[in-house]
Amino acid sequence: MPRAAWVAVAVSGLLAVATPVGSAAAGGAVPALRAALTREASAAGLTVRLGAVSPLVAGPSDTVTITGSVANGGAAPVAAPTVTVRTSVSPVVSRGDVDRWAAGTGEAQGPVIGQVTLKTAVAPGGSAPFTVTVAQVGSDQVDTWGAEPVGLSAGGPSLHTFLGYQRVKEYQPLRVALAVPLVLDPDADLYATGPARAAAWQTTTGAGSRLARLIAATAASTATWLVDPFLVTPAAVPAASDLQTSAPTSASVAPGASPPASYAATAAEAATRNALAQSITAAAAAHSPIVLPMGDPDVAAARATSDTAAAMASAVTRAKASTTLVNGSLGVAWPAEGSWSPGVTAGIRAAYGSNLTAILMSGRQLGTPPTLPTALRTASDGTLLVATDPGLDTLLTGTHQQGAGPGLVQLLLAHTAAVLKERPGTKRDVVGVAPRLLDPDPTALADVLAASTHVPWLAPIAVPAVLTGTPADGPAQVTSPVATPPTRLDASAAARVGSDSRRIRAVATVRGDGAAWLSRWSDATTALLATAWRDRVGGWSVLATAVHRAGESLSAGVHVAPRQINFLADTGRIQLVVVNDLAVPVSNLVLSLVPSSPILRLHGSTVPLSIAARSRTTVTLRADALAAGQVPVRAILASRDGTVLSESAPVGVHVTPTGNWIYWVLGGVGALLLLAGIARSRTRRHAAA
Repeated sequence: MPRAAWVAVAVSGLLAVATPVGSAAAGGAVPALRAALTREASAAGLTVRLGAVSPLVAGPSDTVTITGSVANGGAAPVAAPTVTVRTSVSPVVSRGDVDRWAAGTGEAQGPVIGQVTLKTAVAPGGSAPFTVTVAQVGSDQVDTWGAEPVGLSAGGPSLHTFLGYQRVKEYQPLRVALAVPLVLDPDADLYATGPARAAAWQTTTGAGSRLARLIAATAASTATWLVDPFLVTPAAVPAASDLQTSAPTSASVAPGASPPASYAATAAEAATRNALAQSITAAAAAHSPIVLPMGDPDVAAARATSDTAAAMASAVTRAKASTTLVNGSLGVAWPAEGSWSPGVTAGIRAAYGSNLTAILMSGRQLGTPPTLPTALRTASDGTLLVATDPGLDTLLTGTHQQGAGPGLVQLLLAHTAAVLKERPGTKRDVVGVAPRLLDPDPTALADVLAASTHVPWLAPIAVPAVLTGTPADGPAQVTSPVATPPTRLDASAAARVGSDSRRIRAVATVRGDGAAWLSRWSDATTALLATAWRDRVGGWSVLATAVHRAGESLSAGVHVAPRQINFLADTGRIQLVVVNDLAVPVSNLVLSLVPSSPILRLHGSTVPLSIAARSRTTVTLRADALAAGQVPVRAILASRDGTVLSESAPVGVHVTPTGNWIYWVLGGVGALLLLAGIARSRTRRHAAA
């Protein structure tokens, strides 16, 4: 009996018990696809694993070859198991159909279209490869192109996958843009000192790192890169002259300014980071990069404080210089998890200003109606939105699983076929974005990206090309908000980061190594704003504490020596000792002495200071005493712009003014001493005579 007739009979016999087929409920695609990512099914200790399918999409006369392996997880050997390929009797047309079939493990009920019996037994804990061929894929399908659902089994529950076919091209190809982020890991040790820092940078940017695997996996593709410009900013170890020279002026470290290179603690660290930067810049032209703000800040939280908004606006400005390094574009914002709302737009506009072109958002928030329009949408305020396809997002996420590539490739062609069949004659764009901290199996990610170029109904494009299309009619409405981890930049934390940042800039103006010191701590402060801390919160508090201590470092290192002063005069001088315990000289400091009572008046109470490393200096001030009493004097050290950097414990001054009577007393005592001397001289002359 022909395959088409067999399927018709089987379907008619199952109509009474078959589950109705329809579109998936909002968000239902995501768990279904996730459940299918392992691409294996087990029975009686046997596990069937998919290896490869060739050709990916079969023509009318092509024979498809399926390779894979059968693994025995049981306690006894299995002699010569048989691998069978069956079709499904249930139609798989919509996205929901694809999701449900991919997530299932039930035995396929259609005819056998391929079978092979292994020639050897499979020992416990062992595996054996198989190769099975299938002819005339899709010949029993009504559509002239698409993905046929099949199940592979070794005697029990089956591995569900798809086989692509095309007899006739009857569609407008679906334009698909896949994007992969290149952002720095959130790790407090990257800004520490000593061996911990060296190990962290090697792990993060060295050979075999997550970033290196991403670059290798995307090398042969045209996938769009979402690049943190910090990764391509040159890293340099400060020269010896930068560590002992005069501190920079406040103008050279004004808010928003950035050093010409980022700080590196050692030459080895700089070499590792610059090698990664070179690999990114060398390959960037093929990936139409979208440049994120410097440090990939959490732009959704830009309005937490005015300082936060200013810092993120500065990060956008600093990123402009990096667009030429990677031949990229600036202006597409990417909030955490693609979570978008009108409130998020306001925060993004606070950071991007007129630079904003569009916002990359998760399409999961728009629900899943039977036919989703094209990726380009508009918000109610006219902002362009690029909505991702939830299924493609999940496919890219699944590439973190070792060996998931073959199954994900077949899922890609089935999912995109279902999307295209919604409107086969309409020009449409779909976008998929990998998660920020994707740590891929390079082979799996490379397989998925390569497959997008070999499926005939797909036309790969870059994400920026989506912006040239026509937006879907009507403003986008959020129906299913994305659940994202909370931002670290709530109002309290953001205010503290802003305060610490201002103090760090001020401290840099007085330190002898100000330029190098500022470069290091500016990098750390920028890192505190990163979006990735939402996913890895553990190190944020550690880094925030280190940044806070850096801002307070001058308070601990430079201070007025405590002492008690007895001022026994109406007018005189007071001497104070200022100590510098830091290993670098300080200059451009201003010492202000503020008496807590008007009974003590200080002249020239604001004194400029320069103190060598690990040394002290004496400050002398003229003072007037107006009345007796104990007067605490506050000693404040500030930068030239007035930022208070240190306030020592009050110096106690015991004031005892003498008044005019002291001069009469001193005159009388002097006269008595003179008379006593005269009398003594006369007594001696009489005695001699």
